[in-house]
Amino acid sequence: MDFSTFIIIVIVLAMVSAIGSVLWWVLLIYLGLQAWRRIAKQLDVQAVDMQRLIRQAGSVSVPQRKKLEGALSIQMMNFQQRMRELDNVHRQRYELKASEIQSMAASHGLSVDIPSWN
Repeated sequence: MDFSTFIIIVIVLAMVSAIGSVLWWVLLIYLGLQAWRRIAKQLDVQAVDMQRLIRQAGSVSVPQRKKLEGALSIQMMNFQQRMRELDNVHRQRYELKASEIQSMAASHGLSVDIPSWN
């Protein structure tokens, strides 16, 4: 093996390593974006479920209403935990949605705590 063959092998190995690194970071970024999208979809579904429960509050008795408030509080807690997994830019949308759900619950006479970011 002469020196030029050795240099070619080193260059090829360096190129393969560089391409592998780039592909690794592309895959990592892609999976991160997919995770954010999945969390956002789950939050959207959860918000719709909470709104459905709030609408049901008008047609239930007082004891059932207390159970409904408890269920909504648990869902709001889960909603808050999922929002913490998002970055600040994406979280703002869901903070607004949580405020809307809080207002909707209050207009139906339900007491539900909204997430706070202190």
